[in-house]
Order: sequence, then structure tokens, then C-alpha cells
Amino acid sequence: MSEYEVPQDLDFSDEEIMEMVLREQMALGWYRWIVKSAETTVATQGKMEGCLQFALECAPLKDPKDGESDAPQRQYIRLTIPKKNPAIEGHKKPDGWTFNQCAKFLSAVTAGEDDEVPAMGHYNRELKRSEIDGEPASAEEVQERKIEVAQAMKNIFRSAWREPSYFEGVVFYAPITERTDDEGNKRRNLNVFDCEAALPDGAELVDPDNFIEAPDPDVVAALASSSGAKKKAPDKKKAASKKGGRK
Repeated sequence: MSEYEVPQDLDFSDEEIMEMVLREQMALGWYRWIVKSAETTVATQGKMEGCLQFALECAPLKDPKDGESDAPQRQYIRLTIPKKNPAIEGHKKPDGWTFNQCAKFLSAVTAGEDDEVPAMGHYNRELKRSEIDGEPASAEEVQERKIEVAQAMKNIFRSAWREPSYFEGVVFYAPITERTDDEGNKRRNLNVFDCEAALPDGAELVDPDNFIEAPDPDVVAALASSSGAKKKAPDKKKAASKKGGRK
């Protein structure tokens, strides 16, 4: 017997219906992540169909200095190799953003290692100049660095494609950010394009006790009041008389 009182009936408020519909989600902000598993795959749908990818399962660390302190939450990265799939006739190389995605991620997880991928050059909008490692750089130097990055990534791609476990256990910093998808839904995900080897100046890690946020009460209330979520309870006799219904 339960030590708690067992209710005779169940009723659900409009707010409770909305709470069931709306998911809990990870809090916005910076985390240190560890890759728990990795595998090679080929995209099967959408614009990336046919593209070669590494599928990485990532967990946030409660203690950024302890690789064994991973929390139960998971985020998934699809790292798309900027190369045509040689097994598919007529396949085209994916868009240029895939190069930047891979460069940013690999630079973060290989920092200080023998196979380190150097950081890409970039344009500093505030100072209105191109930079490499925080120093002014010419367009030619930025292009040379990009080639250097591509050569370093090539070696990792070849090794990791044979042994995807190359990625398992690597750690990096990255934020959870929010974006609005094509259907107008707000989604929170690990932002690969902001991956770093070290926590950026001024950034703070999300407290492990606050990794998960419940749905915003104001959003729940607003949706509940406009959705007509509360429905009339079904007639038990009619439900039982339907084909397949319980007797």
C-alpha cells in the first residue's frame, strides 16, 4: 500500500495540459561538453541528403574539470564533412557553412594536441579588419590559414571516418542558444559555431542545478487560455461500445 492518499478521480486543468505539451528544455548559456559516443552516417533527407556526417552524442559536465561528471541531458551534433559523397553519382559538395562548422568544432577539441586544427582567420567588424589569432592579417594570410585548416581537417576526417571513436571523450565549451525554425517554433540547441577550447572572457557556465528549465508559466497560461485544451470527458458507455474498446 502507498503511504500517500490515492485520489479517486483525475482532472486536468488547461495549464496542466499545456505543461504536458511543452517540453522542459536546457537553459540558455555556456556549458562544458563531453562527447559520449560517435558514429559515421549519411544524411537521408533534406538539403543535406547524401552528405557524409559524424553523429556525435554530447553531454554537459556538472564539473568542468571532471570528465566523469556528465549530466543525463543530451545534445546531438551532426558534423557534416564538406566533401562530395564518392559513393553517390552526381552528389554535390555541401554548402560552405559546413567547412566553417567543422573548422570551429575541430579547432576547439584539438587545441594543444599533436593534430591541432588552427583557428580560422576572421573579419573583426568592430575594428574593420581581418584577423588571425587576434592579430591583423591580410586577405592573403587569411586564405593561407584557411588552406592550413583544411589540410589539418583532412587528416582528422580520414582517421575518424575509419575509427569514429576518435571523438569519444573529447571536451569543449559551447553555449545553448535559441533560434526560430522555418515553422516559427523556438528551439534551443548546442551552438556548434560558437565552440571554444576555453571559456570565453566574461562568459559564465550555467549552474548544474539550473541545467533544465521548466516551461515559462506565462507561456503555459497564455496557451492554455487560447487553446481550448480542456475537453468534455468522454461518455464511458459510448467509449466501451466502440469497436476495440474495453468492456
